[in-house]
Amino acid sequence: MTQVRTPISTSEEVRSIRDSIASELAGNSSFQCNQWPAEQRDRIPLANASLSIGDSGTTTKSHTASASPGHLQTSPSVLTEGSLDDSQWSRLPLDHQAHLTYHQNYLTSHHYFFKHEANFFIHHTLLEHALTYEPLRFAVVGFAAFHSALQNNDSNIQNFLCYYNRAIKLLRRSLANGDKYTDATLMTILQLATFEVRQSIFSLPHTNKLQEYLGDWINVLGHQKAAYAMLIELYNVSSIMNVEVRRKILAWYSRFDLFAGLMSGYETVLGREWFCANESYYQVQSRKDPSNIDCKIEAAISSYRVLAMDMAWLFSRLPRGKISVEDFTKENKLITERLRTWRQDLDPLIANERYLVQSFEVSLEKDLEDVVDPYLRRGLYKGALWTINFMLMDWIALDIMHKYQTAIMLKQPSPPELGRMALELCRLFEAVEYWAEGPPGSVLRAQASLSIAALFLPRDQRHAMWCRRKMAMIEGKG
Repeated sequence: MTQVRTPISTSEEVRSIRDSIASELAGNSSFQCNQWPAEQRDRIPLANASLSIGDSGTTTKSHTASASPGHLQTSPSVLTEGSLDDSQWSRLPLDHQAHLTYHQNYLTSHHYFFKHEANFFIHHTLLEHALTYEPLRFAVVGFAAFHSALQNNDSNIQNFLCYYNRAIKLLRRSLANGDKYTDATLMTILQLATFEVRQSIFSLPHTNKLQEYLGDWINVLGHQKAAYAMLIELYNVSSIMNVEVRRKILAWYSRFDLFAGLMSGYETVLGREWFCANESYYQVQSRKDPSNIDCKIEAAISSYRVLAMDMAWLFSRLPRGKISVEDFTKENKLITERLRTWRQDLDPLIANERYLVQSFEVSLEKDLEDVVDPYLRRGLYKGALWTINFMLMDWIALDIMHKYQTAIMLKQPSPPELGRMALELCRLFEAVEYWAEGPPGSVLRAQASLSIAALFLPRDQRHAMWCRRKMAMIEGKG
């Protein structure tokens, strides 16, 4: 698809955005940090040890609650002998040590909504930066405190806000002091934005039906705008692809940008060239090492991002009179074909039957209140192809949105197959939920797709109650 796009920001606009980042991060709360109650310290596992650190850079974990049998572990954690400085760790407050240890042992890529495995980035790179940049440390500690409180059914779950608010204040102070932007500064904003992905409902401006579960939408947009300003000042299209940590930062940021574009009816803020550079990089890596499953998955994910971005761009134009109905129809047919081709191109990757779940190895009677059969033989991928389950859910959700919004734009009836597609999304979600070998947080990664599916299920009590139970379960997990 050829796009003639107006540049998002001139240098003057970038400077203006940069000057307003602190105000975008406003949100001071009257909630104050109190001394961490001694009786709560035992509720956060300390992994029976603190971090032991030297200079080797090796990373092994004292124990791994997040590791799951049958799930490919491509990256170790940072709870090791040799990654960081003992003195850095020992100087941390005890509550920070406890929450960071929880972060290392229990949180996974799914809690951060990464599309593919990013545990090395989360457990090693992020923590290294957090130990040297205080705003990021408070943000990571707060994120871990939130999830720890949920897991432990802590009635004082709001205590995580003291860390969150402190992170905001420290970051605003850093920006006000004119501190140089770094990878850690941008990671802090992205970590804060991850807090906001919660479960409150908003509607797209051009439809009364299509809704998504997200947190404080205004805060998300504020964090996204601040992150965008920093990203384009810190990197360019070439430099961001040269280092793995920055490729992960781009993947982290692009989730919020694409989500905002697709859900709000606007195009992405970041230019198409950034998404294309990401796609090109992973396609080259995949050709260099055709046996590398991770490279193939990343290449497919990067192609999906470009497709989703192009779809957001196209659907933002017709309601604003920037494209004729005739041209929209022509361009939209290309999107339809690309959706079909993307799924078809996955077939060689998922052809290896060793990664298909043949049986759940449990004898469970089907719940009479269930609306799908989650135990379908060969209906789920495991191990190295675990990510494929989420890629398929994302693709079905995007296809649903494409078909539905096309009907809205062209004033046509909704396609009848949307209900069937929504049920397949529900089946995949529940299969992921019930697969005992899946890593912690898996259902969180599938939340957005389930929310799309819920809008197109039959309007009866049985399906409504099924959705409510699943949403309540997700809410209980963060």
